[in-house]
Amino acid sequence: MEVMQKCCVLFKPDTESKEMSGDSLLEVQRAKRAANLRESLFQILSGLYGIMIVILGAVIPITEIFMSEEIDSTFEGFYIYLYSVSILFLVYVYAYLLRRNRLKTELLTRTLSRSLSSSRAWAKGLARPDTDTKSKFRKRMISLDVSNHHTGTFYLRLGVLGFGIGSMIHSGLNFGSFVSVSGGDCSEPVQWVKPLIHLMFTFFQLYFIFMNSKMCIHRYKKLARFGLVHMCSTNICVWFRSIVVETLHVIHHSDTRGHHGAESGHHPASDNSTHARSYPHSAVGHGISHHGSPGPEYVIHDEGMEKTLVDNMSHVHHISRKLLAASVNASGNISSASKDNCHWKNMMSQAVEEAGPYLYPCTIEYSLMCAGILYIMWTNVGKRPRRPTRSELETDSEDDGVEDEQRAQRMSVDCTSSSRGLFLGILLMVGTIISIIAFYMLVNQEEMQDSAIFLTHMSGTFIYTVTLLALLLAAARMKNLSFHNQQEANLEDILILISYTGLLVFIIFSLIASILAETSTMSTLTILSNVSMLLQATVQTIFMLAGDRMFAATEKQVRKKPGREFITFLLISNFAMWAINTFQTQTPQHNPIQVDFYGPEAWAIFTHISVPLGIYYRFHSTVCFSNIWKNAWKKRKHA
Repeated sequence: MEVMQKCCVLFKPDTESKEMSGDSLLEVQRAKRAANLRESLFQILSGLYGIMIVILGAVIPITEIFMSEEIDSTFEGFYIYLYSVSILFLVYVYAYLLRRNRLKTELLTRTLSRSLSSSRAWAKGLARPDTDTKSKFRKRMISLDVSNHHTGTFYLRLGVLGFGIGSMIHSGLNFGSFVSVSGGDCSEPVQWVKPLIHLMFTFFQLYFIFMNSKMCIHRYKKLARFGLVHMCSTNICVWFRSIVVETLHVIHHSDTRGHHGAESGHHPASDNSTHARSYPHSAVGHGISHHGSPGPEYVIHDEGMEKTLVDNMSHVHHISRKLLAASVNASGNISSASKDNCHWKNMMSQAVEEAGPYLYPCTIEYSLMCAGILYIMWTNVGKRPRRPTRSELETDSEDDGVEDEQRAQRMSVDCTSSSRGLFLGILLMVGTIISIIAFYMLVNQEEMQDSAIFLTHMSGTFIYTVTLLALLLAAARMKNLSFHNQQEANLEDILILISYTGLLVFIIFSLIASILAETSTMSTLTILSNVSMLLQATVQTIFMLAGDRMFAATEKQVRKKPGREFITFLLISNFAMWAINTFQTQTPQHNPIQVDFYGPEAWAIFTHISVPLGIYYRFHSTVCFSNIWKNAWKKRKHA
């Protein structure tokens, strides 16, 4: 009996301890659920904040056009707020999160180092972390997820670097232009402060993305989410602002030429009596002939309606002029009307005017790429990086875990497999440059403009046809490679589809204008070149999305590398097509059919939305082909 009592006494504390441990477990689970709820709530709130910023960034540039002329630079503070908060967040990241963390050095070494020993040591340490490393990892405020390819490859970040440099040059030219003003409305401090802050924001963001795009933040996640989504929204706002203001610039130049023509006597002057005032019906394509001569017109006989229309047109013209003069925009161009109130230095104004059309796409493309990368980083906040597999480490490294002698021999074989495509691509590039130079030489001569357009359409059709044939041959040669159909869509897939959409918009608008226009040699050439561009871009998009998921199945494919010469050729050919889109496609002289059909104003809107995306499509295609060239003929092991 005493033994039974002792057993009960001994058993009772154990039961109580189990009950206490069960209660503690419930408390832990309850606290964990509450923490997850808070995290989800703040993630939703940060997303809504980003949507609000994007909506404001879309509405404000359009609202500025219709503001009364007494209000000036009202919304400039919004953009200064966007840049300033982004810079402050980046300062916080570097001053606090990265202050005692060697992650940025680790990533730079991982990206740029060619040392085989350091790569092996790093991979070995990552594959078998000790207890101390694990404890330090738990305390770490940020971590590096090398297995995460969704933020883009090294080639994509090189593209961000290149376009970021172009955007900074653009902002610097704008800053110099506004500083050189010696009087007028454009000398207000906000006009030169804004480009300076934008330049600083571009530089800090460029460094942050290039060094830390694979970073996962684990401390102060709420602040990190709001900061990253703010930067992502800022880039989208800059992208939209650039399109709107550059479009206004082109429209305003067209209006200015018409205004000067009227002053020179090309249009009948009106008197004070009641008269019929004419408004050309060019916007829908039926009021202008094929060569731009006036067609049918609307005639307004009501004096009150005439006065209202004239006042409204004058108001919009004046406000768009002030917007162009006051805002730091993506084009950096200074319209002739703005020179009436501002005294620009000849050298700076000429530099901004001539470089603007080629630099503003850099801002658009840079903003698009940064927005995509920052969005992925926002989704990665709080995520613990999974341990990369051996095949992922080999794919991500610049070398493939072979000795220096073997690596040198392998590179020699690679160059041999690509030599024919390399030199054929160089030949195509040379021909493209000659075609572009000839176009600019001929298009400035009035009697040779038709020949210039004929040359550019024929050369474009030839390039699209040749590259389409190369794509089909590459697909035939690579059809026996293995295909990883479970690979998730990454950032580069999303960017290629977005940019393909812009290219598609340009092609469809061009085809509609060419088909509905009066039948002529020029319209036939326009149809031919755009159909060939459509076929080439569609097949290339499918090929790139599939090729990024291909890898060698046998050792023979690793040695022979079937189809690699075509990939080399396509890589260089897309540089050539990028040059065509940059220096030819966006010029009005290149698209007379479209300008006559839609009118200069509507066509300016279409091109400034679609052409920068088309330019980026060609650049990003080179990034995708670089990834295929590097990885498609390696053997992979997928977990």
